[in-house]
Amino acid sequence: MRRSEQAAYDPIARFYDLDHQDFDDDISMYLNFARASQSPLLDIGVGTGRVAIALAKARYPVTGIDVSQAMLALARERLHHEGLVDQVALIHADVCTLESASRFGFAYFALNTFTHLLDQADQMRALRTLWHHLLPGARLLIDQWNPLSSEAPDASGQWLLGYRQRSSWGTWVTQSVATVADPGQQLLTTTMIYDEEIVRHQRERPLPVTGSSIRRTTLAFKLRYHYCFEVQWLLLAAGFETEATFGDYDLGPYRGASPRLITLAKRVGS
Repeated sequence: MRRSEQAAYDPIARFYDLDHQDFDDDISMYLNFARASQSPLLDIGVGTGRVAIALAKARYPVTGIDVSQAMLALARERLHHEGLVDQVALIHADVCTLESASRFGFAYFALNTFTHLLDQADQMRALRTLWHHLLPGARLLIDQWNPLSSEAPDASGQWLLGYRQRSSWGTWVTQSVATVADPGQQLLTTTMIYDEEIVRHQRERPLPVTGSSIRRTTLAFKLRYHYCFEVQWLLLAAGFETEATFGDYDLGPYRGASPRLITLAKRVGS
């Protein structure tokens, strides 16, 4: 995702935690890699801080970057609430053009973040920028869904109900999503709709009246999916050596039916 796209993603930032509030399947994996790495750690596309906060609670120093100011604002609120402001540095930055004085011992694209880089030029800029910001021998992890798996996003274009939940600000939110695939370009076009039920109380005589209305927020975006050896060749061209490819968050071996495509690579060279 480029910095120029931030305005498109800002309106749905407040829904991000609703989308992922029950998801923590990958946290143990990141904790294990953090234990085996030098500090600090780099969270690329930190969002509202889902992974970074879990690592910070385990006392690992983390730098999180994101192109969305709204996401970063929510991450700061969460850090203040958790008392972790000193553990996580948040930077408004694009991974393709990141400039930091720090060099990191471990970096990661969590939960499909890498798929927001839509063309090979941006993918290579991002990976080469990371190469310059990682310590010699440091590792980079890219977590994506496996396009060969039955658990890959439904790309039929059919509208699917995601959830209906009460938000932290009091409204009921119904999320729905439709995804269309372009296999020739390895692109998914995803449209997400969030319908909020706004309840209004009118204290008019002779009786109070309660009414409601729907506020709709819509976002359409593209994602580029990848295959196993494609990711490895990209990494090799950017100065990384693939160490392992996993198929799930328990670090089981990657197979065609695996739910995830998780690539662990090492920075080579000085």
